[in-house]
Amino acid sequence: MKPDKKFILALNRPLGIIKMPFSVPAKSLGWDENKFLKVIRSYKNNGVIRRLGLILAHREVGLKSNVLVAWKVAEKSLERAANTFQKAGEVSHCYQRKTHASWPYNIYTMIHGRSRQDCLRIVKRFSRMTGIKDYQELFTLKELKKTKADLWMLTK
Repeated sequence: MKPDKKFILALNRPLGIIKMPFSVPAKSLGWDENKFLKVIRSYKNNGVIRRLGLILAHREVGLKSNVLVAWKVAEKSLERAANTFQKAGEVSHCYQRKTHASWPYNIYTMIHGRSRQDCLRIVKRFSRMTGIKDYQELFTLKELKKTKADLWMLTK
């Protein structure tokens, strides 16, 4: 099944906090909400859509500090550490990356907290839980861009 570009663009727009949130993007396509939801289910079943998620404006709910933590995780401990990070509510992102001779860190987590001290406590707790002692904390200094992916390439 080839994805419909107009549908993907409509689905990518913010949803309102209303009783029938998919009715607005459906209407933009001239559809009713049932048809829109049927296409979502079809795309999900066919692997076009893996999941639907929401983006939390963390500063709006009191999470004023965040830190990107680069962890040096032994190959044999990767799966266990990643599972620990993925299950943690304070972690919004968890990635594995290739290392470099001058930068040996291979797992990255974005941790959110109410304050810098809160973030540091969380990092220390994760260090104890996983046994990982080698990590770098990279606190956000200033938010320069905060938007979701722009799907302009679909309009081409």
